[in-house]
Amino acid sequence: MISIDKPTGVTLEECSSLNRYITDSLEPEQVWESHELEVGSPGMDQPLRVYQQYLRRIGNDIRVITIDGHEHKGRLEAADDKGIDLLEISSRKENKKKVVTETKHHLEYSKIKETKLILSFKN
Repeated sequence: MISIDKPTGVTLEECSSLNRYITDSLEPEQVWESHELEVGSPGMDQPLRVYQQYLRRIGNDIRVITIDGHEHKGRLEAADDKGIDLLEISSRKENKKKVVTETKHHLEYSKIKETKLILSFKN
């Protein structure tokens, strides 16, 4: 499986073109008898791997698990080549009132184990 991505997203035609190019570049009789080639873009459920993927998701909700096992959920506010800024919003009841707390986190990529989008189908 070969995954490709770019800032504007990848079309089906681009995946097909790359698949044809690679297939034509390799010796088909020896390789394709026992192997299969699949070209696609990373799905929305796949972890973010490089900072350009974070840039495309600014403003979206994400779930981050850090190397030390902590989980953070919030809105991706910013990203650069060193790390991300995450706005985590939590609420709790205090004396029958709802208290909302906003916490900003700066997380370096070296401290992140996994980041995934939180998919929501609400309008």
